[in-house]
Amino acid sequence: MNAQAIAAIRALSSNFLMEDNIAATLLPLAMKMLFDPQAQAMAGNMETPTLATYAINGDPSTGFSGYTLEQAPAQSIAVVEVRGPLMKESSCFSAGTKELMSQSLAAAAHPNIAAVMFVFDTGGGSVAGTEVFANAIKSISQDYGKPTLGMVEDLAASAGYWLLSACDEIYAYSESSMVGSIGTAIAVNDMSSMLEKMGVKEHYVTATASAEKNKDVIEAKAGNYGPIRKNMLDPINEVFRNAVITNRPNLAIDLKTEAPVNGAMYMAQEAVNIGLLDGICSMQEAVNKLHHRIHS
Repeated sequence: MNAQAIAAIRALSSNFLMEDNIAATLLPLAMKMLFDPQAQAMAGNMETPTLATYAINGDPSTGFSGYTLEQAPAQSIAVVEVRGPLMKESSCFSAGTKELMSQSLAAAAHPNIAAVMFVFDTGGGSVAGTEVFANAIKSISQDYGKPTLGMVEDLAASAGYWLLSACDEIYAYSESSMVGSIGTAIAVNDMSSMLEKMGVKEHYVTATASAEKNKDVIEAKAGNYGPIRKNMLDPINEVFRNAVITNRPNLAIDLKTEAPVNGAMYMAQEAVNIGLLDGICSMQEAVNKLHHRIHS
């Protein structure tokens, strides 16, 4: 089994913080990667997306100048792009959060980097790795003393919004940008019918002292979703919600519906109105904001 099939298995077996329409487009791709040898071969020839981490000159009087981190002059701003489905490990789908975190902290530790900007265009992804990466983003200002700013191109949903909210300031490129989907879900895939059609009959046996082994998943496959919701999804969701509420102290939460921490999505201007975003601005304006913070 190649690395792409393993990535597909991880995708199919993970807890997800992902906007549903994004997940719906990725599921057929993951299934094809798992069962289609031709798709696996094609994916095997694809390279993991190159991490787009670079530096720009933060002085608005001189405009933009791009550099690698090694070439960055003093007082530069590092730019980390967070795009596509979020998984802990890198694959042909996207760069993993573990690698993105490593690059982010390397940028923060660089003596010529004075601030870090994160550019988001992601519908979310796996729970695994998200909280650790979010905490790393917060550490850039808390431990390294360097301000952070998050920019949303088109979308920062679910796990993507968790990461975005960890930045000191967060903005959208345009009024059509969308954020939110602060919620947790899991897809429990029952493949027994498919396996039977392939002539495979599964017998699942646990040890005598392992009565609780995978019990919640087994119950979910039988149509009883209460245990997995109570024991897995609700606790993860509580950590997610509390992180967002802590990161966004001025968030306007509806006491009746619990919006916006109930899974809903918002266009940029409404997101600004309820505290999910700090505003809508261009890249140049974002650079100016960081430049001001660097020199204040």
